[in-house]
Amino acid sequence: MTACSSCPPPSAHSSQPVYWFYGRSGAGKTTLLWEVAARLEERGRKVFCLDGDELRRGLCRDLGFTEEHRNENHRRAAEVAGLAAQQGLTVLVATMAPRAAYRDAVAAVLGQRLRWFYVNASLETCCRRDPKGLYQRPSGAGHPQDVPFEPPAGEHLHVTLNTEETSIASCVAIALEQIAREECSADGVEVSP
Repeated sequence: MTACSSCPPPSAHSSQPVYWFYGRSGAGKTTLLWEVAARLEERGRKVFCLDGDELRRGLCRDLGFTEEHRNENHRRAAEVAGLAAQQGLTVLVATMAPRAAYRDAVAAVLGQRLRWFYVNASLETCCRRDPKGLYQRPSGAGHPQDVPFEPPAGEHLHVTLNTEETSIASCVAIALEQIAREECSADGVEVSP
């Protein structure tokens, strides 16, 4: 985080931004989440990570894949993320959030603290990668294309991380730079462009 390496770590119990990685299954959200978390922890940050697959296995295991349940899955994730941010933790979340309506539900909970990181890769690339085998699932059982991905609009886009054209290492660097800017901005420290 070279742009603002002089910024102190966030103080305890100060509400922090929530950085939400979203995009198609196979775009690289989870990979980026854990890589960014590792780099932040190396710099002394206390990081709280929420991954959509882990949420589905635990907190949201009672939810299916109906429209109502998908929306509730995102709302719960946002509530947990907000609680962690209130404790002064750096919060990273990764979910597909394929519909604008799900993103709106997240924004309704987190408000101005929310920072969207759109992890972009084409459907063809994601189907080819398919690290979790989700594109092999039958329709209605959580197949990623059960809900077509709606590209982000302005209010759902702070940073784009294109994993199809940019290396994971470069995407991690871009995300860290943005997080550094957010932290410095919150502390009232000027950051050069």
